[in-house]
Amino acid sequence: MATLARAQTVAVHRPRFRLRISRVLFLTIAAIFTAVALAPFILTVSGSFKTKSEILDWPPTIIPTVIQWQNYVEVWTNSHFFPQWIANSIFLAGFHLIAYIAICSAAGYAFARMNFPGASVIFIAILGSIMIPGQVLWVPKFLILNQIGLVDNLFGIALPNLADVFGVFFMTQFFKSLPKELEEAASIDGASTFRTFRQIILPNAYPALAALAILQFQGSWNAFQWPLIVVRSPEHLTLPLGLASFQGLFGVNWNWVLAGAMFNAVPIILLVIFFQKYFIRSAASSAIKG
Repeated sequence: MATLARAQTVAVHRPRFRLRISRVLFLTIAAIFTAVALAPFILTVSGSFKTKSEILDWPPTIIPTVIQWQNYVEVWTNSHFFPQWIANSIFLAGFHLIAYIAICSAAGYAFARMNFPGASVIFIAILGSIMIPGQVLWVPKFLILNQIGLVDNLFGIALPNLADVFGVFFMTQFFKSLPKELEEAASIDGASTFRTFRQIILPNAYPALAALAILQFQGSWNAFQWPLIVVRSPEHLTLPLGLASFQGLFGVNWNWVLAGAMFNAVPIILLVIFFQKYFIRSAASSAIKG
């Protein structure tokens, strides 16, 4: 009897022991991944408050010897165009965000709910275009912009990016997941298609729209290669391009560069903080609905 009791005790303890080992393993992996992911950002924040020589010290330190608040003042004042670079980035990100969300939501609803000639063919073409690397289209896009006089122009950066079809596909799939009873009830009440879309469908699409907005704002705000191709004048540079040229102008003063990088990072951080619940809700909803 005692032997049987010991055997049962061992059998119960083994799964618990394995569960604890698995838990420790997963937590260790998560901690390592988090440390690796956050290390560059932490060093950037720390370096923005250090002197140039202290940034280059090895091994690096997280806490500055003396906090150099003047780095932020100098990066703003020592470049005549720095405020303009921020204004350009705000304009491009805001314009692209509003126009892109409007186009993708309207087109996505049309593909999801409206039957029109060639809809399936067009949607398949959209899916196929997603497979084409964006870099392949840079040359024809640039040639078109050159013909219509939008090279070295902020609209030359923004307009071609509105043709990104991922958002159309994303919103189409989301609208298909909504129950048709919502529109049928609105139709019975005499609502037009546009009114149904504006007052019924869009309020139910806030999680998807917020997720798409975060992705597109981040992509537009941090865009580097396409703006580098299009713009030439210093006053037309975006903030990422301005920071890159800032290094050459001032001999790579890393304290100023890192302070400027914080100006670039703050809007993205605030956007994620305030809208992450919608992003998570959209991801969870997509996972549940398959």
